[in-house]
Amino acid sequence: MARSIIETARDNVNAVLVPMNKVRIAVWDSTPYLGTEGLNGCTGVAIISKTAGILAHIAPLPPGTYSNTDDAGHENLVAKMEQMISLYNMHEAHFLEARSCIVAAVHESAVALPEAVATIRTILHHLELPVKVIYYKVLESGTFRMPGQTSIVIDATARGWPKMYRNNQEVSYGQY
Repeated sequence: MARSIIETARDNVNAVLVPMNKVRIAVWDSTPYLGTEGLNGCTGVAIISKTAGILAHIAPLPPGTYSNTDDAGHENLVAKMEQMISLYNMHEAHFLEARSCIVAAVHESAVALPEAVATIRTILHHLELPVKVIYYKVLESGTFRMPGQTSIVIDATARGWPKMYRNNQEVSYGQY
């Protein structure tokens, strides 16, 4: 069986892998891959240019929180998006021509967190970025997972715009 793109990224010492509920940046000169795995209910957000990328792996609730009664999920989302904006602004020269992509969960045939997707879309529009939303299916607990499932990898090993993979499948993030 062929290796998944996330396995390739994991094995590259220069790859940047984003843990759950974190935000990271990669500059393609020194980093060939930017990825995250284990989304399964979380939302991924990417800002991508020819020279750099920012990737967020946003949990529906912050770690250690088991109830959304105090709006912890929304506050966590806003905090992660503020981190993305901060990285975007600090490294603005890398993002003069950039695109963005939201990788949203689908559970039982419906978008799992529609309010989160709407909030993220609004924030990315404020940055004047084109936004594309793509989806992945949430896997039930105990379900067999193929290598690369519930993952996002941005592959900048070739010249030009990096390729983006969701669940080990290349996806288009540039045609809006």
